[in-house]
Amino acid sequence: MRSRLAHCLASLFLFVAVAPAQTESKLDYTITLADAAHHRVHVTMSYDPESGGNQVQLPVWNALYQVRDFAKNVIAVKASSQSGEQLPLTQIDKTTWEFRPKPGWARIEYDVVLDEGGPFGAQFNAHHAFFNFAEVLMYPPAGRELPIAVRFDQIPPSWKLATPLPSVSLPASTSNGGSGYVLRVNNYDRLVDSPCELGEFAESDFEQGGAKYRVVIDADARDYDAPKLVESLKKITAAETAWMDDRPFETYLFIYHFPHGPAGGGMEHAYSTAIDLSASELKDLKNFQSVSAHEFFHLWNVKRIRPQSLEPIDYSRENYTRALWFSEGVTTTVGDLALVNAGLMKPEEYFNKISAAITTLQSRTAHVTQSAEESSLNTWLDKYPAYRSPERSINYYNKGELLGVLLDLKIRQDSHGRYSIRDLFHNMNRDYAKQGKFFQDSDSVRAAAESLTGSDLRGFFDQYVAGTQELPYNELFATVGLTLAQENRMIADPGFRAARNFTPPLIVEEVYGDQARNAGLRPGDEIVAVDGQLPARSLEQQFANSKPGTKVRLTVQLRGARKDVELKLGEQSLPAYVLHESAQATAEQLARRKAWINSEDQVPSRAQ
Repeated sequence: MRSRLAHCLASLFLFVAVAPAQTESKLDYTITLADAAHHRVHVTMSYDPESGGNQVQLPVWNALYQVRDFAKNVIAVKASSQSGEQLPLTQIDKTTWEFRPKPGWARIEYDVVLDEGGPFGAQFNAHHAFFNFAEVLMYPPAGRELPIAVRFDQIPPSWKLATPLPSVSLPASTSNGGSGYVLRVNNYDRLVDSPCELGEFAESDFEQGGAKYRVVIDADARDYDAPKLVESLKKITAAETAWMDDRPFETYLFIYHFPHGPAGGGMEHAYSTAIDLSASELKDLKNFQSVSAHEFFHLWNVKRIRPQSLEPIDYSRENYTRALWFSEGVTTTVGDLALVNAGLMKPEEYFNKISAAITTLQSRTAHVTQSAEESSLNTWLDKYPAYRSPERSINYYNKGELLGVLLDLKIRQDSHGRYSIRDLFHNMNRDYAKQGKFFQDSDSVRAAAESLTGSDLRGFFDQYVAGTQELPYNELFATVGLTLAQENRMIADPGFRAARNFTPPLIVEEVYGDQARNAGLRPGDEIVAVDGQLPARSLEQQFANSKPGTKVRLTVQLRGARKDVELKLGEQSLPAYVLHESAQATAEQLARRKAWINSEDQVPSRAQ
């Protein structure tokens, strides 16, 4: 049945009149910005149970590979018929409700509290609204493919909308003068892959290579230089579309938040990305460029070149995959190469970054007990501090980045300079993304590499991807005239270990030194400030840059109680790994190094 609730007619007919080519929606949402002071929005969803079934569900995960149970924020769910009659409603598990339908469309209503900032959250306050829709909108599991219309209501008159989806502005329809917007989208999966920002943001757009790029910034204008940010993005987008020889979009949206406080991270989407960086990090654009390059390349790797193990998405439980070392880690490999190609990273900086990644991996004793594939599978444990200890786990971003570097060199070696990891991505883009197919985790990556090299790479993948053997650094770096040396460095030691779970706060996970014990630090303490300033993204690196014996003032908080403690930094000897250019490098090795750094084939024979 296609009948409508009377209260939806005006807005939806208006939208159809504006965009007659759009498919008529069969699942309608209205998000009313009801109470900014308490971060509360009101959601109404309407659809015909004959096409969508009589159950509705809110995802338990989205954005992060972590079960976060978004239903914990839901208040007062109720159901009614097309005529307004209340329908019996039963909650059947923590995130699913079932109602007894009557003929015609059904209406589900509830409130949801949204106050988790950052690219992985959903937030509504007097300043702005940012929505990852899987954290806001329930869906009928039997109706995930229904075409959707989403209306925003009671939006402050000065607020604008940024979204990768088609949208139209509606005139004010409430007594407070608030305006509205309607989005149209083909199905629920596309909707939840399309975040939106509402507020008084700044926007700096540009056109390049036949595409439009929207750059939306929600921040204090005094904290950033928009032209410099845009100039970096122009170079990154040009380098990566050229690297892939592909541009599968007409418009792409960057959403940035630069808060005065702990922040960090980015979330990829097929036609957009949302990125949060602390305003203090913008003094040097290196991190802005690195995160932006990584997230932008995700529009190919993981969004279009996608492992079968992540499809179809199951919003009700963990989705396990062995491929995150490739989908995340190798994305970093390519992002860094793109920065070099764009002139935003010097070759020596690239070598230093690889050296730092090697040092990180080798410092974790778990690198001999947990493989890259196992790290991918166990990502759902990342929210537990004990799991993140160096003895328990490695990081698939870290090892995957190194595997990407070494696989690139291996392909170049075995193909005698004819092919590279760039050709591997071209082939996987052709064979999977452009065919609407998904690849079979590591097996498909190996097969794609072998099609270029003509060699059997089972040993490489068995030993280093599925296995835990030491990576063949010296063997493969020698092919480009580099050597890896181990050095011992004396650095400052705080006597404790602290970490964030993707987002703030920064929590003390382990206290192992007398200096930290004497200062009164305990596991579970939140590090609020260091010497009166927000802690750096990497507190470990912040202390490593200080001299042993330095006294620092930590502001810590536990169960709401805040205190300052003085900590005298100790010292420790840290094994560090450093890449050096070999003085004995041959002309062939130097030529291969040049081709590697420039993402070129020594023998110009781009794979077809």
